[in-house]
Amino acid sequence: MSDSGVIPLEEVEIPQLEEYPVTESVKLHGPPGTGKTTKSAARVGRLLKNHDYDLRDVAWCTYRTALADDTLQRLHEWELVDEWELRNRREGATKLIGTAHALGYRLCNGLGDPVEPKHQAAFCAMQDIPFQSPEPWMKTRGELLFDTFYWLKKNLYDPSDSADVVEAPSYEALQNRWPGVDVPEQWARWTEYKREKDVIDYHEMLEKPLERRMSPGTPILVIDEYHDAYPLLAKLAMMWMEDSEIVIVAGDPNQVVNSFDGATPEFFEAVDLPKILLEESYRVPEGQMTMAEAVLSNAHHPPAISPKSTMGDVREYISPAFRYTRDLGWEVPTRGEEGSPGWLVDKYGEDMMFLARTKQQVAGIGAALEEAGILYTSQEDLGGWNTDEAATRRELFNALQKIRGLSPGDFSGWNTGFDAFHGDGDRSVSTAVELEAEEAAELMRLTKSKYHAESRSKMNERASRLRDTGSTLRLRELDKLVEPEFWRVYSQGANSVSNLNKTGGMQEMDTGERRALVRALNRYGESVDVDDISVQALTMHASKGQEAAEVVVYDGVTRTIRQGVRLDDTAEANEWRTWYVALTRASERVHLVRDAFDWTSSFLPGNLLTKTRRLVADGGEQ
Repeated sequence: MSDSGVIPLEEVEIPQLEEYPVTESVKLHGPPGTGKTTKSAARVGRLLKNHDYDLRDVAWCTYRTALADDTLQRLHEWELVDEWELRNRREGATKLIGTAHALGYRLCNGLGDPVEPKHQAAFCAMQDIPFQSPEPWMKTRGELLFDTFYWLKKNLYDPSDSADVVEAPSYEALQNRWPGVDVPEQWARWTEYKREKDVIDYHEMLEKPLERRMSPGTPILVIDEYHDAYPLLAKLAMMWMEDSEIVIVAGDPNQVVNSFDGATPEFFEAVDLPKILLEESYRVPEGQMTMAEAVLSNAHHPPAISPKSTMGDVREYISPAFRYTRDLGWEVPTRGEEGSPGWLVDKYGEDMMFLARTKQQVAGIGAALEEAGILYTSQEDLGGWNTDEAATRRELFNALQKIRGLSPGDFSGWNTGFDAFHGDGDRSVSTAVELEAEEAAELMRLTKSKYHAESRSKMNERASRLRDTGSTLRLRELDKLVEPEFWRVYSQGANSVSNLNKTGGMQEMDTGERRALVRALNRYGESVDVDDISVQALTMHASKGQEAAEVVVYDGVTRTIRQGVRLDDTAEANEWRTWYVALTRASERVHLVRDAFDWTSSFLPGNLLTKTRRLVADGGEQ
């Protein structure tokens, strides 16, 4: 294994290679942790190294941008993608490695820029329709309207046809929030708005290649995560498959969890290629796999695969209560309470993923992590430290960490080209440390002007210039821009936050964000790259393809989900698959947490842990 953890190409075992050589098309059924992407890449790698193909002969289509990036990195480790191609992935030989939307966009020239939320917000504002939700789990009229548009397009319906509109699952909720809404009329207005702004929706990146019958046209085509395909994407993928010589389709019908988007296991099963079941999971231990299969068996017959050789561990807790009100916000468990998010991280470490069924539950978990001062990542609208909404506190966190403990005397006597060091016990701080552009800009904008050596307007100009150029700022260069008193006030870590301006940065820092910043500075002693934050808080749907040593699964579904499961067999099967995905993310332990949210009811059987232990003892037989 390389230093990066990537297994060398020649060491990757390719199942049924003699029966299905790499020159033949195949369908890889990859249950959780079996390495379907690695196996796909190995087949492509052998083709490139041992047969008359090069990288320009490969189109690789995946559902998520992150997996496309991981695939390129893997090919780079195998010396099949060079450094320039890795950095310039949208050009040259790698331009056909990406999401289906990216490939469709690159194949069709002149499509216009992609729609952004600001366009949707502006369109709604023109009609005095609310668009931005006060909370991510609440749907406005505008959001429900766009949900209806996009479901119809993904499922090959026509938003201009009233008979088609009623098929959209969100249409009833839209009517309730907006009585008398005329969706076909709104669709016509939205289409005209896009034309005026020269922007396109993401579904058009799939529709345009279909309309123009444009395929990558490469001899080799890989379609990964095909279990996520919905009707529009599946239709395009089938066309692309017909136009390639060697096709590799990878997915797992038992991990189809987006039936609300139109995804179904039937798309994977309909691919008419020899199917290879990947029979060994490299991630999921026996105990977790047995439990997950017991859950999945409520809707499907799990395939027989070999789990990771270790037994793993499953633990169960009754959670302290999470409560939410619009007026007061979140009341969450403290880190000292057994079973709370803070307690779990303190006890088991930060290689931990928290999973819950809904965004509101995840928001509560995030609030508890912030209460404990724990840095975490999340989906874009759920407040994690990786998100746009957390940009100001993230940049300030790093800036305040980098200047922690410094004083004016630390900047005297340094020589150009040499770092000056200030000794503080067994810790040394380099005054040659660099602030990234955004870190420096936020620090300049949010520190009080009385501590600046020049006017507020000049500091703001410097901050803007740093952002525009992406330049870094050394601390010894910052020292020239501030008064000596600046270091006493702003080098005190968490104690410095009370001296920051409340506005003036990329966004206003409300009381909750300032409190989160203080607690994080108290917990951690140094700056952090967002890519190195290992605690995650996600919905189960967003966890596909992710893993962690420790996974915390919150049992509980809302009344709406419960009713949907009772009324619709398809929804019920999708629900069991969703929990199967959640229970197969851990490489060490699964922590089942119950009774956390009083507006949810239990979904997992109360005797699941007992049943799992009995099944393990009986050799896994149901």
